[in-house]
Amino acid sequence: MFAQYSFYRVVEKFPIQQIKRKKLRNAVNMDDVFYMLMNFEKEAWTPVTLDHDYFLIDGQHRIELAKQMGLEYIDVVIQLCKL
Repeated sequence: MFAQYSFYRVVEKFPIQQIKRKKLRNAVNMDDVFYMLMNFEKEAWTPVTLDHDYFLIDGQHRIELAKQMGLEYIDVVIQLCKL
């Protein structure tokens, strides 16, 4: 019944360079990023959340972690409408 209504889309291997950030985001805490790097578990990785224009909603530390790891792509969930 609700299959026709999709509020989000999961994308694997989304280019990190295409992710946009708003200027007034909180600063990335590099201590948190370093902690995440030292305790990284692939199975615990949660996709970051983007809006329909690819602006980051949630996951700025995960984006920075991916960059520190040398990744060019990251899994994302794209929100297709305002909830």
